Amino acid sequence: MSHVNEPNRDSNRKSRAMTGGTILPNAHRSKGLMTTEFEPLSALVGRWTVDPTRGHLGFRVRAMWGLATANGHFTSYEGALQVEQTGAVTGALTVQAATLDTKNKKRDAHLRSADFFDVEQQPTIRFSPTAITPAPDGLTITGDLQVGATATRLQLPVTVSQLDGRRLRLKTSTSLPRDKVGLVWNRAGMIRGDAHLNAEIDLVPA
Repeated sequence: MSHVNEPNRDSNRKSRAMTGGTILPNAHRSKGLMTTEFEPLSALVGRWTVDPTRGHLGFRVRAMWGLATANGHFTSYEGALQVEQTGAVTGALTVQAATLDTKNKKRDAHLRSADFFDVEQQPTIRFSPTAITPAPDGLTITGDLQVGATATRLQLPVTVSQLDGRRLRLKTSTSLPRDKVGLVWNRAGMIRGDAHLNAEIDLVPA
């Protein structure tokens, strides 16, 4: 009695997981395994809109002389990108600074004040990318971050994954020196070290 081997279902599941549940058109089989080719920069070429309903724009900082960590996120942001084959990029991500939330009303009010983000005078935080280049673990997105009256050039390490359809997710995690973004208030040295950015941004075709 002969037996017919079924396709390796585990490898299919792993391949789908690599691409957010979608096997890309250029996927192929090799020795019973499903493999995929995914070029992050090529995948980003085109016009995109940020989906604010899916994603996360978070930050954390060490407070209370390093004894506690304050975690927060911004709940309102929007943006658009246009990426060329060369890696040239135009567009911006605009964040409503007043929507910061650390689950502590007193701390949030202080962060919105003139000591930090000064949301009444400077209601938005803006990141404007200028170039995208390949990197060993994904991409590097270079751009200008504007916080209040202070602008600084950033190079963000970014990974790109494909979700359902043509939806893409960009993820970055990096440290930001507080003085470089104008957040210098630090009474009695209560705040220690840099701020840390942890973001997931979903893009959909424009």
